[in-house]
Amino acid sequence: MVGATYYFKDKIMSANGTEFIERPGTFWLMASYGSGNLNVDISVQNIFFNHEVSKTTLYCRPFRSLTRDWRNGRSVSVSLTYTFDYGKKVNPDISANVNVDTESSVLGR
Repeated sequence: MVGATYYFKDKIMSANGTEFIERPGTFWLMASYGSGNLNVDISVQNIFFNHEVSKTTLYCRPFRSLTRDWRNGRSVSVSLTYTFDYGKKVNPDISANVNVDTESSVLGR
């Protein structure tokens, strides 16, 4: 499976209107592959941008606070997962038909 997501630049007002947050746009590219017990996930963030700046302004009269968060670089994440089999091996071709002539409370009769 392959996917791409872009979060547009946004501005948010929160905390009853006392906090104003500006966030830059973010681009994500994801790919995953699974075969049997092996799964591989790869994600890349901000492959086109080298840095991003988030700004948070807090208004609480008579005070005002401004915070800037600088992030440099790009992010790459690789996840490799192997699932070990557990339990008794069962043939998938086994017949699961139930004899309806059997009287048992387990079968609902």
